[in-house]
Amino acid sequence: MSAFLGPIHYWLFTKIKFENDLTQNIIEFAKEKAYGLEAVKSVDEVCGVLENGNLEDLIDGMNIHGWLQERVNVVEERLAFITTAILSEDENRLSEILKVAFDFGKKNAYSGDSIEEAYASFNNLMLNGMPCDRVIEIVEESEDNIVLVQTEDIHEKYWTKFMGDVKNYYAIRKSVMAGIFDGGKIEFKPIEGKPSFELRRRV
Repeated sequence: MSAFLGPIHYWLFTKIKFENDLTQNIIEFAKEKAYGLEAVKSVDEVCGVLENGNLEDLIDGMNIHGWLQERVNVVEERLAFITTAILSEDENRLSEILKVAFDFGKKNAYSGDSIEEAYASFNNLMLNGMPCDRVIEIVEESEDNIVLVQTEDIHEKYWTKFMGDVKNYYAIRKSVMAGIFDGGKIEFKPIEGKPSFELRRRV
């Protein structure tokens, strides 16, 4: 099977698993707090489950693109479903979810001082659709900073499906990235009002 797969497929699967792990952290938090318990019980049935194992052992070699797209859908829906369920009980719980996301980011912290590597550390983990979607655009780049803009919202449809607000997705993503770069040599700066951000060397 691995003969049919290229590095880009493994790269995408790593991003899919990263988002799935993030959601699992939120689910475990919900269990501890007894938040959204009906959603916790039903998330697998409603959204599906990401299989455990090596990509080459799991993927449909006759439909590689379609198989990966389905797994993108699964993990995006799981995050939207469980988050929306928790917040439907009490929207003030968002701050607690963001703390979970921040701590998850810190577990995957980037400690180097290269802007190029810092961007790669984000791009190798955070899921933004399929590679062919190309929704992240670099609009400014130097040795000291990089500015990235999301050109299209590919996440909203998952949140709309469960009557959620996609702004909560972007808040969670921002918290994960803040955790990844917390206290390091590269500073993460969200650009207010846009799904955009800057990575800059700390002075």
